[in-house]
Amino acid sequence: MRHARVPSGFTLIELLIVLVILAIITVLAMPNTLDVQQRVVLHTQVDSFSAHLRLVRAAAMSRGGSATLAPNDGTSWRSGWLGFVDDNADGRYQTDEVVLYRRAAVAQVGACQKISASASPNFSFGSDGQPVSRANAGRGGTIIFCNAVSEQRAVVVSFTGRIRNSAQIPAGACTCEVSL
Repeated sequence: MRHARVPSGFTLIELLIVLVILAIITVLAMPNTLDVQQRVVLHTQVDSFSAHLRLVRAAAMSRGGSATLAPNDGTSWRSGWLGFVDDNADGRYQTDEVVLYRRAAVAQVGACQKISASASPNFSFGSDGQPVSRANAGRGGTIIFCNAVSEQRAVVVSFTGRIRNSAQIPAGACTCEVSL
């Protein structure tokens, strides 16, 4: 007497159905994954900027002089930034000054600064750790970073030199644009 063979494994149709279900789940999850990636890049950029502001402030206090964080191109934080010991306290980088850190731009993150049009975009700190006031520039300020999914984060430097990150964007903030 022969026993009937019990089939084992999966049929081709069952495998195709499972693959179609996995493809649908992947397509539905993809936009959410891209949003999360954009948020992570934004938060990393904000944390990096805050850390470099603190580094510049600490350098000014430890060296007993002035130190500055400035945009790489001199005007826009979207170009990245440069921290340096500002020996002549003019707020501008000269080749003989010590570079503390240079950060390249991040393409998925935009930035703007809430200051008056005539003010210098630089953040300079004196030996007491407080922001140094330059001609036409107030003490302290706010930098707003944004991403392509319309999320914004601010880095706020108070007039006493305290540096903090904030999810709340101040009223009258600048327009933040992302260059992709």
